[in-house]
Amino acid sequence: PRSVWLQSVELGFFGLLFSLALAAAGDNGRRIWRDGFFHGYDRLTWIIIGMQAIGGMLVALVVRYADSILKAFSTAASIV
Repeated sequence: PRSVWLQSVELGFFGLLFSLALAAAGDNGRRIWRDGFFHGYDRLTWIIIGMQAIGGMLVALVVRYADSILKAFSTAASIV
């Protein structure tokens, strides 16, 4: 069996490929080439990116190791 970390990296890699292709399309691609990909990022942006990454890893751990009852409780808590 593959680890949760390896599965998350694989999924992230494929998502990155599609995201880069969409970012390069159209007018945005020229602006990214000119100013750089991270142009305009500030501290709050990096905090939000980090929180989303940690949240994704927590979801992956819950899906991997939790039983169905705990998954139902966590789904209900996320809805609330």
